[in-house]
Amino acid sequence: EPDKVIDYLSIEELLFQKKDVNIPRPDTSECEESLYIKRQLTMVFHESFENKLAERLNCTIDELHEKCRITPQGEINWFVENQDRESIWKEMKNLTDEGMSNAIEESQLICLDEGRERIQIVIISGVAGIGKSTILSNYYTEMKKAKPDHWIIKINLVEQQTAFLQSVTEDTVVDFFVDHLHIAEDKSPFSRSLLRHRIKTGQRIAFMFDGYDEIGLDCQKNVIQLMKILAGKETIKQYV
Repeated sequence: EPDKVIDYLSIEELLFQKKDVNIPRPDTSECEESLYIKRQLTMVFHESFENKLAERLNCTIDELHEKCRITPQGEINWFVENQDRESIWKEMKNLTDEGMSNAIEESQLICLDEGRERIQIVIISGVAGIGKSTILSNYYTEMKKAKPDHWIIKINLVEQQTAFLQSVTEDTVVDFFVDHLHIAEDKSPFSRSLLRHRIKTGQRIAFMFDGYDEIGLDCQKNVIQLMKILAGKETIKQYV
């Protein structure tokens, strides 16, 4: 709906000032594409894993659940000890080695197509130096190649730590990005108006928060609060 994005100042900028409208691009130079190694998210247990495991152990599902249960998160709750546990664990390892696991490719993690099943929030976890920022930079590059019309906002939380000392609410989230983080060019009414529209509608926009483990606890809490607000729009993808 152009009338909700292009106001009088935007028209003046586009028609009379005749200047290019640029969306700021984050620095992704730390990602060397030729050296990048693609990852995949491996879910240890397939949805039919317990059925196969019960077959291997010559027991029913109910009998298996008396010995152990596998949660949807992949955690194993044990109800037996010693040799019984070891024998079950051995069969579990055999099944995973045989390919009884789910793998989610990076192409699924960075998918922006609204018609496909999407993962709304991606959390990249690991010790310092493992390459979390490199992964985000690669995701940014690939997402912009696939969907150049999407506004991918990559925020360096360490550099913006002062701004994140204040908490954000649903009423202030748009102003926070536009006026405090200065995501859009301050002197471009059209860019600022477009950013407001994208955040409010959740259309063609994604957020990346880099450096979460390098900021203070208070800032981390405010980042989580902000992500919860953004998650209210199911079309908004987030990476941290």
